Amino acid sequence: SHNWIDIWNIGGHDVHPILYYWILSLINVISGGSIIAYRIFSLICIALLSILGYTHIRKDFGEKTGILFSFFSLFLPEICIFANEIRMYSLAILLVTICAIYAYRIFKGDTSWKNWIIFEISSLACLYVHYYGLMAAGLIHMIMLINFIKNHRAQSIKRIIILCFMCLLISGCHADYELKVEKDTIEDKVKFNLKDNDYQKAILINQLFQLSNMPYEKD
Repeated sequence: SHNWIDIWNIGGHDVHPILYYWILSLINVISGGSIIAYRIFSLICIALLSILGYTHIRKDFGEKTGILFSFFSLFLPEICIFANEIRMYSLAILLVTICAIYAYRIFKGDTSWKNWIIFEISSLACLYVHYYGLMAAGLIHMIMLINFIKNHRAQSIKRIIILCFMCLLISGCHADYELKVEKDTIEDKVKFNLKDNDYQKAILINQLFQLSNMPYEKD
């Protein structure tokens, strides 16, 4: 029920980035807060992941590999769990896969701006959907940069550094806000001379209050 600005502010207290919550907010507006709609979004992410096996993996690695990718994307037990959960893991897997696919295409020499743009947008989305996505995108960038340096691909080195800097600049907006929130929180703790146990209880009560308006599913 929160708008995007509220989610941005509350996100400074949360352990996860805010992109998934923004998407849920949009779904909330469209569906009226339907729990089924939230679950359908997770299912759509997994469906799109399997489609990549036919549209992208098959093209890059062959038909057999594409079929196997699509099959495992749909029928691995953990994937089936993610597809039914109202959590960001299905979206994170999809975004990291897109990032990896276009990184591979650039790595193989297709350095069109289309590939670079999709690669960096998916990388930025990984940063904002989960910290595991941030780690995966960061590792992909590092591997690519090492390869470009090793093979003396000056133009690609220049592009990846510039685009990576732009992504970090954009992602730094919320990181800066989170640091400010943490600083204010520490100052409040010192100001009111709260003990650790009392402070943890206060944080828990605050988080429960913030989540009181979030959608939930009854047993």
